[in-house]
Amino acid sequence: NNYSDVADGAWYNSAVDFVTGRKLFSGVSDTAFAPDVVFSRAMAATVLYRLAEPDAEALDNPFHDVAKDAWYAQSVAWAANVGVVGGYGNETFGPEDSVTREQFVAMLYRFAKSENSNLENHGSLQQFADEDTVSDWAKEAMTWAVDASIINGLSDKTLNPSGTTTRAQAAVMLQRFVEFIVQ
Repeated sequence: NNYSDVADGAWYNSAVDFVTGRKLFSGVSDTAFAPDVVFSRAMAATVLYRLAEPDAEALDNPFHDVAKDAWYAQSVAWAANVGVVGGYGNETFGPEDSVTREQFVAMLYRFAKSENSNLENHGSLQQFADEDTVSDWAKEAMTWAVDASIINGLSDKTLNPSGTTTRAQAAVMLQRFVEFIVQ
């Protein structure tokens, strides 16, 4: 990659190459990837849309806070229609809201389910000190993602499920996810 903010030895370097080389992500400019910038819900829907490569048919967008002409409108509509994303209720999506680690894992899990991928897991979250902070709706997805090595704990043996996902973390998780589903 030609990103000045992605060092050759960075833990996410190969993942940035992977996701940008496959046009799943793009940089924030020709020379910057912004690895520490928070990954938004709109970005998450967009990278999964690009991964799916669906037909470009116009889909009904169920969310009032997603403008028809927004750069992510088709991606969010697709993701909602196939069940990869859900809203907050009241027909809102929060496209500019940050994605938590458990939210992104849940999106990946639902994507895998929509693609009829193997979702069998034999994992556990017991090795993480904060396993009890994983939301009930995300436990199955988080357990699967840990078992599939899509998400790892942080250096202090925590998952930080409600922590925000950075673009670097999302790139790494997406690379691992793609490698898992093509096995």
